[in-house]
Amino acid sequence: MRYKSCRKIREGFNFYRSGVVSACCYAISQELNLARIDDANLPEKILLGQTRLIARHKHDDAPAVCRRCESFIEDEWRDAPALPFSRITLNHYKKCNLKCVHCGYRQGDDSEHDTDHGAVLAAIQACMDAKICSSSPYLEVGGGEPSLARGLEDIFKRALADNWKVLINSNGAKFSPLFAEGVNAGLFTLLLTPDAGTAKVYEKIKGVDYFDITWRNIGRYMAATSAKALVKFILEEGNKDDIPAMIETSLKYGVKNLVLSMDMNLSPERRRQFIPMIRDFCVRAAKRGLSVTPGAFLPAI
Repeated sequence: MRYKSCRKIREGFNFYRSGVVSACCYAISQELNLARIDDANLPEKILLGQTRLIARHKHDDAPAVCRRCESFIEDEWRDAPALPFSRITLNHYKKCNLKCVHCGYRQGDDSEHDTDHGAVLAAIQACMDAKICSSSPYLEVGGGEPSLARGLEDIFKRALADNWKVLINSNGAKFSPLFAEGVNAGLFTLLLTPDAGTAKVYEKIKGVDYFDITWRNIGRYMAATSAKALVKFILEEGNKDDIPAMIETSLKYGVKNLVLSMDMNLSPERRRQFIPMIRDFCVRAAKRGLSVTPGAFLPAI
């Protein structure tokens, strides 16, 4: 049938903080909570929760957070999840060395705590054993800064051992040899997010003066991966005039491939007003031999 629904919800689920397993990584809402990580019959509860949410979509009763999301689109949908789930998001921790103004994950309740990394890996295995999850899932890693989360390394090592694909979002303020190893193995996609080409803008939007440290680490990643690591810029109000410096600093540190995204907190109307800046970014990058891939929340140009 044709109705509005979401591919991400149909293909996977999200580990969140404080032991919560939720339907979605883009929004925080009680309506999207599926289970707790220590629940008995966790795989069955995840499957039941996603199935019920899809039914709400079908009957035009979607949660408000779904209706506001750009991933909630009208299409021809099946009335069930796409099993086995192929996509798992890891947003279950919030420890970070920066204070980015656009980061929704740092805005959470102070009572929230990181979910145990070992419990997350055990839950993934339980879902595999129950046949609701692929034996080779695609992991999307965000939340806090993954290079700081020691227990998260066990999940990355499991991914390397079992050939799981992993998307890692890192601010680059700490270098991880394990991340570079995964990129070189063809399993990890590493997105490094400096979000600025000058120290002044970096500190304004990142909250910490790690500009030089971050860009030196980006240079190390480029050298260690033959420039296969990616640099992502999230356009927002605070860096929209820093585009020329973003391009030149990327070149200085050996970057070859860029991803351009936008602040998810901007309204759709405000995002459209950024279109001239998006075009400017793409033109400048192309002239300097840099490739640009569109990222999340970027309006069509």
